[in-house]
Amino acid sequence: MIAPNAMQPLQRRMLAVAFPRWSAECARRTARRQGVAIGSETAVLVIAESHGARIVHDCCSGAAAIGVLRGMSLVQARAICSGARVELPHVPERDASMLRACAVWCQRFSPITMMEPSAGMPVVLIDITGCERIHPSEPALEQRVRHAMRARGFTARIACAANAAAAVALATARRTPNAPRTLEACPVRSLRIERKVIERMHEVNIRRVGDLLRCTRASLASRFGAHTLRRLDQAFGRAVQHIEPVRPRPLPVAERILDGPVVALDVLQISMQELVGAVCVQLHALERGAREIELAADCADAPRWTRRLVFGAPSANARHMSGMLAPSLEGMKAGLGVERLRLAVLRMGRMMRQEAIGEWVDTLCARLGADAVLRCGLVEDHRPRRASRWLPVLRHGFDARATTQALRARVVQAWRPSLLLRRAEAAAVTLGSGGSVRWRGDSHAVHAWHGPERIAPPWTATAALAPDEGGDFWRAQCDDGRWLWLRRTRDGWTVLGVWS
Repeated sequence: MIAPNAMQPLQRRMLAVAFPRWSAECARRTARRQGVAIGSETAVLVIAESHGARIVHDCCSGAAAIGVLRGMSLVQARAICSGARVELPHVPERDASMLRACAVWCQRFSPITMMEPSAGMPVVLIDITGCERIHPSEPALEQRVRHAMRARGFTARIACAANAAAAVALATARRTPNAPRTLEACPVRSLRIERKVIERMHEVNIRRVGDLLRCTRASLASRFGAHTLRRLDQAFGRAVQHIEPVRPRPLPVAERILDGPVVALDVLQISMQELVGAVCVQLHALERGAREIELAADCADAPRWTRRLVFGAPSANARHMSGMLAPSLEGMKAGLGVERLRLAVLRMGRMMRQEAIGEWVDTLCARLGADAVLRCGLVEDHRPRRASRWLPVLRHGFDARATTQALRARVVQAWRPSLLLRRAEAAAVTLGSGGSVRWRGDSHAVHAWHGPERIAPPWTATAALAPDEGGDFWRAQCDDGRWLWLRRTRDGWTVLGVWS
């Protein structure tokens, strides 16, 4: 028997993610990837040319806070930003490509995502209809998306509504903290109406969507055109708005059908090298490298043979791929012969400057085994001695810095020493004003105390903490400038770490 509510149609819900500083943040992100050092306090100005003059196309939040505006001349912006600043050119193709990549990345929240390029600022739309079982609530989902965008260096305004037009209007509207979050309170420019029409509306003191609702439809059509009525109807769900979903680019694939069953190893290797070359051409066109590939062979009288390779770093080097695949062809059991070869890329990644190191890591993994090549990485654990572990390179990625940055973005930061001692060392400590620490035979006066911080095992842990992991922890600044990490237990005081 079907429940009464099971046949009710789902209520459409759309989540809009607007980026008010998209061009500036994309330019900052691209410059940092190219090795340009840009501090957090440095003002970023994105410069474009208009009618032979250089103007500010976009700027970072810090520059906007001191008075820099879009469309301002570069000379005036330089006079306002007298401190550290970076001037970067505006590249529309880069902004569009990164917006599409962001829309594809947002498919982890919902399988249907869209771009809204006609809005006043770039917007990514996420169709969250029917996702109630995955996400507990819309505010929780908004907070999760906001944290994810902030971790990647993007400022986002997020709103949910019953249709795409209303969600875009709510997300792009600039609201004060106490302003009502309704569609009627949004400015008319959030409906994506032409600038000339908005100027005519301002002449008759129509500034909010609620002001448009107080006018008759006949007067709106005669004064501001049918386009304004269509935008208004789309925002309130009275008209349909067609938006094309974003589809991920297909992964590179190359295939070759041989002239009859082939047993000769040299012929198979030549065919494999041709497939690798074709795949690498596709990878270079996408400006990506392969993280995982699969070579498949259809045999005449034997089961399908497959060989899968995982690279330590994204690679588009045909010579390196061929060298990694060649040994596997030598041990293939082809029976009467191979009739077809197919090479497919299963995962891609952005090309890294350490491509040569990645190829060296792949060679080590091929000779020693995937679990024999390790790197040190951070893990989510508040216990200091368990916060870093040796991780297999192929499974956890070669770029440890990117993994560490992503982990730090979602883990609450705590003060931890830069050097943990191999074993806890006993110390004599006197707390309070005029306190001291006697450690390794030397006595040091303490200028500042911070603590205590109690570390206990998580409630899900089945084993207790190690002998030197639990207790009350203190940070002490000695007279020689060093900071010591101290632990206090029933047995006394010990030194566990030092800040460099």
